[in-house]
Amino acid sequence: MAPFPFLIYNLSITSIEDVSRKRTNKHNLRRWLGHYFKRYWPGVLLLTLISFAIVGFQLLEPWPVKILVDSVFGTIPLPSFLENIKHTNDLILLVATSIVVIYGLETLLSWIKHQFSNWLALRLDFHISSDFFDRVQHLSLSALNKESSGDYTYRQNAETSAVSTLLVDTTNDLIKSALTIVGITVIMLKINFSLALISLVIAPLLYLSIRFFSHRIEKAAEKVEESNSDIYSYTTESIENVRLIQSFSKEQTRLNGLQGMLRLNIKFRLRYTMTDEGFTFINDTLATMAMAVLVILGAHKVIGGQLTVGDLLIFLTYLSYLYTPLQTFSTAVGDAKAHLASAKRVFEVFGIENIVKESANPQHLDKAKGHIEFRGVGFSYGDRKILHNIDLDIKPGQKIAIIGHSGSGKSTVLSLLPRFYDAQQGQILIDGIDIKELDLKDLRRQFSIVAQEAPVLATSVANNVAFAHESGLPEPGKLIWAAKAANAHEFITKLPLGYKTEVGERGSNLSGGQRQRLAIARAFLKDAPILLLDEPTSALDRKSEEVVIEALHKLMAGRTTLIVSHNAGTLVHADVIYLMDEGKIVDKVERTNKRKFQRLIDETKEAG
Repeated sequence: MAPFPFLIYNLSITSIEDVSRKRTNKHNLRRWLGHYFKRYWPGVLLLTLISFAIVGFQLLEPWPVKILVDSVFGTIPLPSFLENIKHTNDLILLVATSIVVIYGLETLLSWIKHQFSNWLALRLDFHISSDFFDRVQHLSLSALNKESSGDYTYRQNAETSAVSTLLVDTTNDLIKSALTIVGITVIMLKINFSLALISLVIAPLLYLSIRFFSHRIEKAAEKVEESNSDIYSYTTESIENVRLIQSFSKEQTRLNGLQGMLRLNIKFRLRYTMTDEGFTFINDTLATMAMAVLVILGAHKVIGGQLTVGDLLIFLTYLSYLYTPLQTFSTAVGDAKAHLASAKRVFEVFGIENIVKESANPQHLDKAKGHIEFRGVGFSYGDRKILHNIDLDIKPGQKIAIIGHSGSGKSTVLSLLPRFYDAQQGQILIDGIDIKELDLKDLRRQFSIVAQEAPVLATSVANNVAFAHESGLPEPGKLIWAAKAANAHEFITKLPLGYKTEVGERGSNLSGGQRQRLAIARAFLKDAPILLLDEPTSALDRKSEEVVIEALHKLMAGRTTLIVSHNAGTLVHADVIYLMDEGKIVDKVERTNKRKFQRLIDETKEAG
């Protein structure tokens, strides 16, 4: 049987879900919330026990005052357990001491509860944020590209915390409110049954209010979060592409676009606020009207001798206590709906089906010899066919170039090898093993990639090169060797702090050629048996190009190399050139056919 707080958790989530059991990419919201709740149920159990104690002290609060009013100021006999107190001063001192103890312990427990719940929520935040980040990193590119990077960043930074708030704060509010409502109801029924029933008339009205507003609040909150994410993505995109925007003088156009999104965001926020505030207003109004009715009826009962002043005082105190948890409960439901909207967006990512899947029993490969085969490989982006029946047989250490018009499928061939995407037809083999049967980490360890845009991290030069090392901490001598081999050591030593120089976001403090040489240094340090070159010199000026080509020539030595390039200086190192057109290999020319080989290089140079 599930632990006690888990049962309450299930009931509370049911009440705030509107029986919302819609699956998010095959993963139920309840399942993911339950997954994290189960990891932290001991902490929630402790919070529940502390809440029990706090509620107990809250229920004791009005009793010392009742004794003071009825038995000190009035003529009502003392309760049996206080009959031995004969002096009024002793009784007054006992009442005062009781008030101090009750409020003091309640305050202390509330502080402990607040500190512990904060610690628990932060721990939960840590795990959810870590799991979300890890999930995004392991998504295949085809799955990852369905949303913008800004949207994923917004979910990571702004929405993962909603889950901990929902599971810790909101759930505890619901539990504490439920305990308070039950305790007060039982005591009120014992004091005066008829007045208690009148007090509880508000309960079904509040329930109807919750049913009416909860779904609307959730939908309004979802719209706000989606709009926030759009604004975040748009802003991130603009900052990342500010050079492009300025070069076309599109600042005003982008500003207009942002303002349109902000206006829509204001509309969604106002709609959410109006719905949420309307919910609170109706509940407060119901509670106030019930209180007024009860004051009138209670006063008449005191005058008629059916109720003592102390009893009425307790009744009104409990009534205020009763409406507070009822309001807290209804507010928590509204908050929960907003948090559920964010939680759904977080768990959507958890539920994305990863097209590139690891084999159930993967084969391991230490270091490949470099024999690559494509057997009837076909690939599509959605309904668009990119590759048709590709056959390649690349021997270990062989260097092949793939040329063709833009969009002919050249880069896609390279992307299939490390399984950034998976081919839908045919097989790709390395050393005779289907790459889908290989351990994914082992597979990707076989490749070094140098692409047109050299990805650079916003850290030091040394850390950027060391990123290729399995531990991230290569020996300094090995790092310098890799930089020298890539023709990068000379320019690095001229930087203000040498290898410790920060390269800036996206390598903004380096030139294109310098960034490319860092990428080549990483490839040297990784020392993978297969090298993938995807237009590595196309964005460089002539001088940088010559330095990079020289480094690439050294890098290719002894490695199976696949080259996609329009640069003649890169193509001359190939043993075989494949010509692609509309996703098909239409020609194959070996170096031994010198005339045709040179003609293809010349044509490619002219086309470039």
